Amino acid sequence: MIWCVWKSHKPRVSKVFTVKELEESLIDGGFSIDYNWQPSKDKAVFIVGKKVNS
Repeated sequence: MIWCVWKSHKPRVSKVFTVKELEESLIDGGFSIDYNWQPSKDKAVFIVGKKVNS
C-alpha cells in the first residue's frame, strides 16, 4: 500500500493507493513507467517514469 501525504504543518494522509492503483493513476496522467522496485512487500515502492509527449 502506498501512502500519499501532502506537505502541511501537520502531515495528513490524503489517499491510500495500492501499487497497481498508483501505476494506473500515473499512466492515466500521461506518464510511462520505466522502472518499478519494491525491496519487500512491507516497504515503499520506488517508481521511475517520464511524461509522455501528448
